[in-house]
Amino acid sequence: MSQNNLNIDNLLAKLEKQASDIDIKGIYPEEIVREFAKIDAYKLVDDNGVFNFEYVINLHSRTAAVCLNTAFCMWCQSACVWYLLNTENTYLKETFLKDIVEGKILAGTGLSNSLKAFANFEEVKLKAIKTDGGYVVNGSLPFVSNVQKGHYFGALIQTDDGYIVGLIDTNNEAISIQDIDNFFALNGSATVKTTFKDYFLEEKFLISDNGQQFIEKIRPGFILLQLGMALGNIDGCIEVIKKELKRKEYLNNPIFEDKLSLFENKRKKLCFGLDEYFTTPYINQVEELKKILKVRLDGALLSQEVSNEALLCSGGSRGYFEKSNAFRKLRESYFIAVVTPSIKHLQILLSSLK
Repeated sequence: MSQNNLNIDNLLAKLEKQASDIDIKGIYPEEIVREFAKIDAYKLVDDNGVFNFEYVINLHSRTAAVCLNTAFCMWCQSACVWYLLNTENTYLKETFLKDIVEGKILAGTGLSNSLKAFANFEEVKLKAIKTDGGYVVNGSLPFVSNVQKGHYFGALIQTDDGYIVGLIDTNNEAISIQDIDNFFALNGSATVKTTFKDYFLEEKFLISDNGQQFIEKIRPGFILLQLGMALGNIDGCIEVIKKELKRKEYLNNPIFEDKLSLFENKRKKLCFGLDEYFTTPYINQVEELKKILKVRLDGALLSQEVSNEALLCSGGSRGYFEKSNAFRKLRESYFIAVVTPSIKHLQILLSSLK
């Protein structure tokens, strides 16, 4: 076993001991999110300049099989790295990119509003007026994750001339954050409501001065990186089912064995044809975007199917406790279904793309 694999196994074993408290008590796993940086969890481009999506997605998947909350925080961190890799702003790249990749700075993603706004699901929540040296921003984002005071996140902002994307500093006194902790899953994801009151966004913090074009560019990679959560939840549920099938009441029962085989085959087929996007996470044609959206949708749907079976397979009462793995994975699967882009969002996008 390589040293890197040993480090991953040790870190996942450590996480497994914390997973129940992260889920039930809503503890934000800040330390372990930072530790994952040591094994390149956010390094989307390797030392040779090649996109490293396959490694990152696989690592997020292994994490999600243990604790989806932590994997989601890792995705948020990776998403912010993705924004900075695609900015033309050298100041942001030189000042923040390396520290976010290395986990020295923690960061979130505030761009779910932009994806929904450009799909006409909701309006852009942040508005800005151009002024000397930057923009004055007002408004509120109801859900931004992996964010506490001292963290950064990207956000789409509407101006009189169109849209911009900025890197937001939560240390700024003009932004307030309010914890949200009444979800039925992922309460340890440091998800907050952010309110901007005359927040001054300096021009040097602009990720892009053409927000709509930027969102279109980063969208395929943004969605690809989410696959780790679905794949990990599916893998974790399959392990729950396998463990249950060892119980005497299930042994040699072809009904359950056939279902398990079906789920494993669906899981293997899920990412067929995506290899090229792991090394080139951009698209040139609508059909390419549709392929990525379809895999993301299929992953969310399979996650729900397998998690439901994992709970039902847990002998009824064994899975019907708040702290049971089967119940947690069922709740986590619903997060995969609703996180932007949600199942509904994906279905509408796929039906509208020509």
